[in-house]
Amino acid sequence: MLILGYLFAAAQWTRATVEQYRIQRQANGDYYFARVGEWPPGNISTRAVDKALRRACDLLGLEGVSTHTFR
Repeated sequence: MLILGYLFAAAQWTRATVEQYRIQRQANGDYYFARVGEWPPGNISTRAVDKALRRACDLLGLEGVSTHTFR
């Protein structure tokens, strides 16, 4: 099943897990990802997001993926 708005179709279990995670964060008032140990929690930079995405893609063996790909 292809979900429009995503780069690729995710497994139903993955979509359900992400949705549950988002619901839990919203219930706590968390709408962003904070850096570990940072207080008060702040927003992470676009550079930090890009670096984390590249690391994850390297681990998965994905090439040519960047933050721009998700626009």
